[in-house]
Amino acid sequence: MQDEISAGLDELRAILRSSSALTLKRAQRFGNRPAYHIVVEDLDTEADIQVSAQFLKDLPNTDEHQEATRTYFRELAQRMMCGHPHEFYCRRGVPIRIEIYWPLEHVQGRAASFVHVYVYDLRVKSSVAKCSLIITSDQDMFDLKRNPFTRERAIVQTIRRAVDAERLTFLREDEHPSLLQQLHLETRHEEDSPAPLQEIQSFLSGKIYWLGFKRGSKRTRVWIADPLDAKYVGVSTQALAQSAQILAAHKLIVLDETQEFAFTRDALLRKATTFEIAYPTSVESSSGKAANRRSTQQWDVFICHASEDKNVFVQPLADALKAKRLRVWYDDFTLKVGDSLRRSIDRGLSHSRYGVVVLSPAFFGKDWPERELDGLVAKEVGGRKVILPVWLNVTAEDVRNYSLTLADRVAASSSDGLDAVVEKLVEAISG
Repeated sequence: MQDEISAGLDELRAILRSSSALTLKRAQRFGNRPAYHIVVEDLDTEADIQVSAQFLKDLPNTDEHQEATRTYFRELAQRMMCGHPHEFYCRRGVPIRIEIYWPLEHVQGRAASFVHVYVYDLRVKSSVAKCSLIITSDQDMFDLKRNPFTRERAIVQTIRRAVDAERLTFLREDEHPSLLQQLHLETRHEEDSPAPLQEIQSFLSGKIYWLGFKRGSKRTRVWIADPLDAKYVGVSTQALAQSAQILAAHKLIVLDETQEFAFTRDALLRKATTFEIAYPTSVESSSGKAANRRSTQQWDVFICHASEDKNVFVQPLADALKAKRLRVWYDDFTLKVGDSLRRSIDRGLSHSRYGVVVLSPAFFGKDWPERELDGLVAKEVGGRKVILPVWLNVTAEDVRNYSLTLADRVAASSSDGLDAVVEKLVEAISG
């Protein structure tokens, strides 16, 4: 058997030489387990993975194994060219580093295994969520004997989705309890729900800012066409590359000659506030008191609108604000006939930092007296404006006829385009 393992490691070295700049640093068996710890390096950067002994034995004579190995290490080499191979960006705006502590261990009394995973929030020094990630036996539908690399990819995507859904609590490393947080491996396919173009561009912009500029300098490059990112946001690598080309056309980033790597331009850095708007709200001490925690408000912004405007404008607006890492609550503030405008907005503001009111012909057509909204506006404390008007297919005269108070406010207008509206709102919320 050892001769077969040695032949498999020789084949692995040959694949690394032919498909990447990586070299095999170490291959070590995990005790008595039929699994090996594979460590590869590129200059001073290392990465590791667990593979089965059977996979190594079959590698020299199995084309499917060889192709899976080439693909995995080719992608890994691209990430290592840009820095840490296990740093990723999440759709919620959080840059993370994922450290997987192989090997898999058996869960006592269950047909399942687990692996320890530490997730670091790169925005905050010494901020970590320590997890025990459970993998059930039926999730070995991956057929790991044929492709052991699918497990690691699934772990990365599970962690990112957990960050997006706020299922992980980040604590200061020296205060993290010994009892680890528990997650279960998710195996769903992200491509079933592709992200809209606006969100893809925001995702790439944030990734370039956090994993490029913040990690090094304006010239620190980031891999754009990462297949792991493509699956995560539900699009193709070509769509990622095209979104990057749009950002380059707007002079926000610079693409290299391969069109696969990018770094920041000054125009992107001028948007730094939008990338750091929630910084650093997620870190807690073990006593449960958050460091720099937000107030008791649960949302950054709610959107008050007439139900007629939901599909044509408000849903895309909400999606775009979420893509800017804002917590958006709007479903409960769709106004229908008979609703009280003041009660709806008052309830929203009690749980949100700001309220966006979408003023439209349909909004004005509701039978609410002007004084109701004006009375609410007057409740804003200390001159701080928390109600942000957006004009949707209305003129200044239309707004004046409805509310002199709102007409006197600086507003975002749909006539300038959705991107301009979003930019103006983010500026007001982060200012």
